[in-house]
Amino acid sequence: MTKTYKLFLTAVVASVASISAMAQTNKYVKVTSAPTDWSGDYLIVYETGSVAFDGGLEELDVANNVIDVTISDGSIAATEATNAAKFTIAAVDGGYSVKAANGKYIGFTAKKNGLRASTTAIVNTISLDGSNAVLSTSATDGTKTLRFNSAVDQKRFRYFASGQQAIQLYKYTGTAIVTVAAPEISATATSFEESTTVTIKAEEGAAIYYTTDGTEPTAESTAYTAAFDVTETATVKAIAVKGGKTSSVASLALTKVDVTSMTFAEAYDWCIEQDYTKTTKYEGYVRITFDNAKVLYADETAIYVRQGEKAMQFYGFPFSEKAVIANDILNGTYAGQLQAYKGIPELSASTKITTAANVTVTNSEDAAAAISATVADVETRTYICDLVELTKVTITKDGDYFWLNSGDNDVEVKVTNSLIPTEYTNKLYNVTAVVSATYKNEGVLTLLSCEYVGEVPTEPGVVTAVEGVNANLLDANAPIYNLQGQRVDKNAKGILIQNGKKVLVK
Repeated sequence: MTKTYKLFLTAVVASVASISAMAQTNKYVKVTSAPTDWSGDYLIVYETGSVAFDGGLEELDVANNVIDVTISDGSIAATEATNAAKFTIAAVDGGYSVKAANGKYIGFTAKKNGLRASTTAIVNTISLDGSNAVLSTSATDGTKTLRFNSAVDQKRFRYFASGQQAIQLYKYTGTAIVTVAAPEISATATSFEESTTVTIKAEEGAAIYYTTDGTEPTAESTAYTAAFDVTETATVKAIAVKGGKTSSVASLALTKVDVTSMTFAEAYDWCIEQDYTKTTKYEGYVRITFDNAKVLYADETAIYVRQGEKAMQFYGFPFSEKAVIANDILNGTYAGQLQAYKGIPELSASTKITTAANVTVTNSEDAAAAISATVADVETRTYICDLVELTKVTITKDGDYFWLNSGDNDVEVKVTNSLIPTEYTNKLYNVTAVVSATYKNEGVLTLLSCEYVGEVPTEPGVVTAVEGVNANLLDANAPIYNLQGQRVDKNAKGILIQNGKKVLVK
C-alpha cells in the first residue's frame, strides 16, 4: 500500500469519525436539573407517549398536535423533523417567552383551558418538578400549566388549570440549527366588505412565495413583490426561502362579509316583528346610521340608545375604542349582528365587522326625557329598551328578586346598585328605569332612580288581628298570596300573606 493511499484512507476515516461525532453531538438531551438561564432550543415531550409538541404546525391548539419521537438514553436525535418541531425559549421581563417553529409565541391567559398562539411574547415561568418540566402562565382565573392530554380522541399539548399529564423538556446540543423564520402575513382587515390589502414580510434576504386559494405554497408559487388586494373570501399562505432552506407555512384567513344598510327605525321594526318568545338573527350583518341618537343608559356590556321614538340595545359595544356614557349624543355609522333577542331589539357586536371608528360621540349634560309609563306597559314590553318613569308604585321581594307593583300588575327589577331602600313596606315610590331585558315574555327593569313619595293609603276596618297574625293594613297595590303561596285577588278572604306578613281579611 502506497504512502499516498494510506494518507487517503486516514483522511476518510477521520472524516467519517467527524461526521459520526457531529451526529452524536446534534441531539436533544433531557433537562434533569434547572439551569440558571433556560434560553435555548427545546423539544417539549410527553415521554410516556413518545411524542413531542409539533411547533411547526400552522394551528397549534388542535388535537394530535404532535410528532412521534424515539427516546434513547435520555436524548432524541436532531433530525429535520425534530428541528422543524422545536420551540425556542428566551428570557423576557418576568420570565421566558416560548416561541414555536411556526413563529408564534405560546401561552394562555384566559379562563378555562386552552392555548394561545400570539405574534407577541407571552410570559411563561419555567421550573422543574423532579424530572418534569413546569411551564406556566398567569390567567384571569389562576395559573395555567402546559401539560399533555392523553385521551385517545383529544391527544394534545395545551395549558390546563389542573390534571392531565406532566411534560419534559429536551434541550438541543450541538452545532447551531439554521432555520428560516416563517413570514408574517397581515391585512388591513381580516373581515371586509369590498377589499382588503395584504402585506407579507420575511427575514432579510429571504424570498417569499404565496398562494391565495388555500393550497400549500412552494418555490414555484407566486413570488411576493408588493402588497396586493383581496376582494373575495380567501386563505393566504406563504413561505420564506433562504440559503436553500424553506420556512414553515404562514397562513391568514380573510373573509368577505355581507353588510346591509338600514335606518335605526328599520332595524328596530325588523326586531319587533319577530317572535318575541325566541331569538331570531338577521341573515348577514347590518349597518345603521346614528343621527343625534341619545344614550339612555350604559353598563359594562351594552348601551341603550333612543333615536326618534324608538330605542335599541347595542350589546358588546367596544368601549375600548370609544368611551360612551348616559346622555351622550351619537352620530355616524355602526355595524354588527342584528337580532331580536327574546323581544329585545339588539345590534350585537361582531369581531368580523364591528368598530366604533365611524361613531362620533358628543358629551351632553341634558338628561334624556323618561316616558311616563305604567307597570302594565312594562309587562307587555311596550317601551322595550327605553327609559321610563313609573309613579306611585310599591316594592316587594319574592325570594332573591324585587318587584314593582301597581294594582294587579307587577314587574321584575334588576338590582345592580343600592337604590332599593332598606324599609319599603307600605310605601309609595316614583322610579325611573330602563326596560333592559325580558323574562317569561315580560319586560324587566334596570332601576336608575327611586324616590319615596308617601305611604300606601289604608282602608280602616278591613283587617283584624288574631294571635300570630300581623295587624298591619293591606297595601292596596301589593300582590296578595294565600298560605299555599298561590296569588289571589284583592277580594280574597281569610289568612293571607302580603309584603311577607300575615293578615286576616274578613
